[in-house]
Amino acid sequence: MPKHLYLIFIATFIFGLVSGSVLFLYNNTGGDGDGGITGSSGMSITAHTYGGCEYMGCSSYRIEEGGAYTYIVHNPSGEERRYEDSLTNTEWRSVFAKLSSADLPQVQSSEFTGTCPSYVDGISYRYEVVYKNVSYELDSCEQATEDVPLFETLRRYFEIFNLTHSA
Repeated sequence: MPKHLYLIFIATFIFGLVSGSVLFLYNNTGGDGDGGITGSSGMSITAHTYGGCEYMGCSSYRIEEGGAYTYIVHNPSGEERRYEDSLTNTEWRSVFAKLSSADLPQVQSSEFTGTCPSYVDGISYRYEVVYKNVSYELDSCEQATEDVPLFETLRRYFEIFNLTHSA
């Protein structure tokens, strides 16, 4: 094989490696909805979406003790829309009852065995639950949260927040 063909193969490989790395870093850094909401002590539930929402804009929300919540929609252009409101007393009592009855250490040690929705352009959730000053970091693609009543309710509220605050 002539020497110039080897040089063409090497140059093509290097170009592909560099352009692939640039595209990966451009599309996969900071794309999930985790900006603008930070953790706290006491009792709070923070959730971030990631996966298929990155092209439309992922969102985050945080529910504080008493039912006050912050909902943030992150646009792909880097802008964000922030909404603050409160759950009704009935809604808050329902969330708190499900939080109180959830076995969070067991959920944290569980393992998700299905296909992660974000692998097929679906939406997945990352949760930080602070309860009795203990923080639990959970991911719907790592822990088995899909059949836990607390997380079913939180996903439903995510949909309600999205519908209520969509423009």
